Amino acid sequence: MSWPKRIAYLSDSVIPSRLANSVHVMRMSQAFAEAGVDVTLFARRGYGSEIEHFRTYGVGKKFILRYVPDFFSFWPTLWNAIYSVFTAHRMETDLLYTRSIYTLALSTLIKAPIVIEFHSKLGTHESLKSALIRQAISRGVLRGIIVISEPLRFYYVSVLGVSKKNIIMLDRKGVIHRGRKDLNQWNLF
Repeated sequence: MSWPKRIAYLSDSVIPSRLANSVHVMRMSQAFAEAGVDVTLFARRGYGSEIEHFRTYGVGKKFILRYVPDFFSFWPTLWNAIYSVFTAHRMETDLLYTRSIYTLALSTLIKAPIVIEFHSKLGTHESLKSALIRQAISRGVLRGIIVISEPLRFYYVSVLGVSKKNIIMLDRKGVIHRGRKDLNQWNLF
């Protein structure tokens, strides 16, 4: 698979927020955009205007920030995944990028190529979540796993039974520690 031209970053973050995940998704989106990728970041809307959101995080308006409509307050994470996956799929993006296991499961159903990023272990329902990840791998949907530390890399190698080379690690700034040339190999499985 060649370097993706269009990425939909399907985030469960609220923009703006004081939580680190909102900082991370904004900076990752900017990093992808600076690498020449057309990026659409899906996020839940917080307060303020879109231009204030870019200023708040110190990132340039180099990517599209698309807000998920706030229809369901009962289970916003699931609604966010449903809306984002199907909207991004209709946009004909080359690759979906997420940190959500729900988003991964939905993308597997519609056979949309995806990369998932983990900042922690799978936690509750580990066997179900690892089965969802293995299903995405076997269907050829999961293009890569991104982690933030070497211990997490070893954890996912042991839980999923995949090779260490199938898992990419982020650098300390939270961006992929590989150059554009290396990322021509997005299909790690």
